[in-house]
Amino acid sequence: MTAIYATVAALEASMKVASGSLDVAQANASLAAATALVIAEIGRDIALQTLTEVYDTRPTRSLSAYVMSSGLYTEQGAADPNLVSLFLNNFPVAAVSLVEVRTIGVQPDTWTTITDWDWSAVGELVRTGGLWPAGFRAVRVTYTGGFAEIPADVRNVVLSAAKRDMAVGSDAGVALERIGSYEVQYNAEAPSGLKLTSDECGVLKPYREPMFR
Repeated sequence: MTAIYATVAALEASMKVASGSLDVAQANASLAAATALVIAEIGRDIALQTLTEVYDTRPTRSLSAYVMSSGLYTEQGAADPNLVSLFLNNFPVAAVSLVEVRTIGVQPDTWTTITDWDWSAVGELVRTGGLWPAGFRAVRVTYTGGFAEIPADVRNVVLSAAKRDMAVGSDAGVALERIGSYEVQYNAEAPSGLKLTSDECGVLKPYREPMFR
């Protein structure tokens, strides 16, 4: 389940209203809608989580410039950097627990655990003892990445968008609400008409792809 990037209490403080004065269901719906917009703009859920993801690997130049040997591409004996390093999606990375490579061209998929790798906090995963196999679904990685605490600038974008949504009184983010044994479900999609401003998108830009990657 996707985390909501700000709390009702933070929304009340941002709106300068008394604690407990907002309708909790409506406030959470607006926060969920705003969070969904932020996630869509960034292209990933930046909350800390453990993921298993499969990555394609491709040389940077035409395969005709490479020599194929034992499932690996090399050019005049030199490794293409893009077959040595790959970048994990949900940075910053806190831990990498398992790395597997697929035997290219073999069906059904056959995965082999490897240990000759290292990683950095920005999400770079390096093969230290050779190259990644080149192909689709070539590498499978289990890792923990994202922010344990949502950065303040991202949280402020969520609060700003949620305030606009609250101003129009939208409850389109609520898919189900029960009064007895209180229950609320939220749509992943933002209510119609709610959008991020260009300034807010600018704030989120570094989280899409930082300049050091």
